[in-house]
Amino acid sequence: MELFRIELIYKLYYLIDDNKLIFEIIRLTPIQTLIEQCFSSFICQINLFINNEKYKNKKYFSKKNPINELFKFDLNQFNLEKSYLKLHILGDYQNEKCLELGQTVLVINHSMIQSQQYTKIIQIYEDRIDMIIQQQVIKLEFLFSSNFSFFF
Repeated sequence: MELFRIELIYKLYYLIDDNKLIFEIIRLTPIQTLIEQCFSSFICQINLFINNEKYKNKKYFSKKNPINELFKFDLNQFNLEKSYLKLHILGDYQNEKCLELGQTVLVINHSMIQSQQYTKIIQIYEDRIDMIIQQQVIKLEFLFSSNFSFFF
């Protein structure tokens, strides 16, 4: 089950002059190829929490397969303490239905003045792993049965 993870590479930094927190998704990559075969694309839902409250009650959604996508949050530097981003990874499934695959929390601190690159590994929910494996078994059964009937 260790292979059923998604690697998130991101930058999270604060622009003092503009009072903006910047979150940039550099790359979002599944570690197991079965994940890519089940989901045509990935989307991120991002919430900013300051002192355990949602910032302006907004949810920010990325584009499909976000690469180098920027999210800007207006705030002042004193709000950075006890703040975090909650990131939900959604997979685009059949008929454009999105399923949440996993989530992570990115803690914000005062050292984020420089634009550094970070890596976070996100574990896929166990029931989603079961669904991914079951989907592959169904595909293999279909492939085997169609090849088998072809020879008769």
